Amino acid sequence: MIIEDLTITGGSFNSVAVESTGAAVYVNSGRPTLQRLNLIENDGNAVGGVDVYFFSQPLISKCYIARNSGGGTFIETDTGVPGPEAEIRECTIVDNQGYGVSVIKGGRAVIENCTVAYNDGDGVRSEITLGTGVAKCYVTVRRSIVSHNAGGGIVRRLTLGTCYTLECNDVWGNAGVTGGVQGNYQGYSPGDPCFSGRGAGDVSFDPLYQDATNGDYTLSAQSPLLQLCEPGSCGA
Repeated sequence: MIIEDLTITGGSFNSVAVESTGAAVYVNSGRPTLQRLNLIENDGNAVGGVDVYFFSQPLISKCYIARNSGGGTFIETDTGVPGPEAEIRECTIVDNQGYGVSVIKGGRAVIENCTVAYNDGDGVRSEITLGTGVAKCYVTVRRSIVSHNAGGGIVRRLTLGTCYTLECNDVWGNAGVTGGVQGNYQGYSPGDPCFSGRGAGDVSFDPLYQDATNGDYTLSAQSPLLQLCEPGSCGA
């Protein structure tokens, strides 16, 4: 299934409904391609943008996920074994009332060439939580910008609950405090192969967006990330 070139807005939940209620897109045991969607101003229970559940394997590409309550994108398997990978590529996930991307209970995700910024919670967060979904989560964040989130930038909420692969990201200006630890990387342990902190090629620069106040998250000509756009380098 391919869903493309739509704006989905105005979703709402009520307190007695299932967690997926209010999400712009709900994926359960599916493999859809979601591309060039504007998912804005949905009032979700668990998430307002894309809710991915129970061994789903979506491709979420070139989507604008913004100003949703509950968070931007949520990935959960809820079993004792890891699920298939959800792919989130070239997406802008911003200004959500909650996290940018949350991966829990055995979820697996690749987040690549995305901007995750100005969300009210963590930028990218993961945990196994309690209950049946006790499998580790596996999250790759590559060539993405994670900045200006009110929570942490890259966050592991429960120690040893997540394995992160981090490559060539800009993680900057994330303000949240968890367990007395402030800022861009939270929940890591030096020497831990699953999350030792900053990834290979990661930097921490103010990305200098064109006009974030008015929703333009492209890089300005003054952005220090532009100098990384060299053949064979991390890229920006």
